[in-house]
Amino acid sequence: MPMNSSERFFAVTIDLLGLIGFSTFVSSITTSMTQLRSLSQAKAQEDYDLRLFLHNNSISLELKTAVMNFASSYKHVLKTKTDYGSIDVICNLPLRLQRLMLNEMYFPIFRRHPCFGSLISLDQPFAEDLVKNALSDRALHKGEALFLTDDLAEGMYFVANSSEMVSKAPLLCYRRLAVEIDIASGQWMCEAAIMMEGWRFRGDCHAHRRADISVLTTSKFLNLLGKYATAGSVAVTFISHYAALFLETPPSVEAVLWYSGIWSDQAQAEAMMLQARDAAGVTVQRGNAPFRLLWTRSNLS
Repeated sequence: MPMNSSERFFAVTIDLLGLIGFSTFVSSITTSMTQLRSLSQAKAQEDYDLRLFLHNNSISLELKTAVMNFASSYKHVLKTKTDYGSIDVICNLPLRLQRLMLNEMYFPIFRRHPCFGSLISLDQPFAEDLVKNALSDRALHKGEALFLTDDLAEGMYFVANSSEMVSKAPLLCYRRLAVEIDIASGQWMCEAAIMMEGWRFRGDCHAHRRADISVLTTSKFLNLLGKYATAGSVAVTFISHYAALFLETPPSVEAVLWYSGIWSDQAQAEAMMLQARDAAGVTVQRGNAPFRLLWTRSNLS
């Protein structure tokens, strides 16, 4: 029991601090439980609305089961790291800010490839158009297939998990016959898909772990080339020379990987970029970061 005014003051202060701390703790728990309850109610309402829709429209039991199974798996679909479409503020940014944000999101990915990195300094509006209109994103679960042999290629793939793209841990595994190639953040695959119409995958690719992929869609890429060719863009001339060199130069990888999703290494891509630059008569600023060996063998039997 407090014996004097100082002890009474100390006891009252401790009681008040304890009361405030306990109240804050209880309040945070209550807020968290309320948020969880709201999320659960929203999910329950979505399920109810879907079931009611299927019932009111006399959907067959077999199709109803298939739809409900898809709805269950859809909840677990990965969002990409650049899934800004679900953020209202980002979607409603002024066009100038949207353009700057897309540039900072995707230009570091492009810069890892000598040809596309060169386009940024050669014709930035063209590079910005590629980012805005020809690039899309995918997110893969561990073990999920990115593509399979003989499937028609949708475009070229850039692996883009890290914003700084310095992670060395493999994200994807490309397999062709007895050869497996580990692919890490900052690397690319299937460049031939945007150089050759109707190109099909010549190998399988699966995710080692969660992987974010940026896809340069072939049809949209070709549409942009046509648009800028009409405008007389020097970028189109540069890309045309690069594509010709790409198709004429023997691949720099081992024979079993020739003309596959792993067509050339970074050194060869850099050399072709320099030749294309000279052939097009343009000056391309090269980045200060040193290029590293692109492909790493994980297994050869």
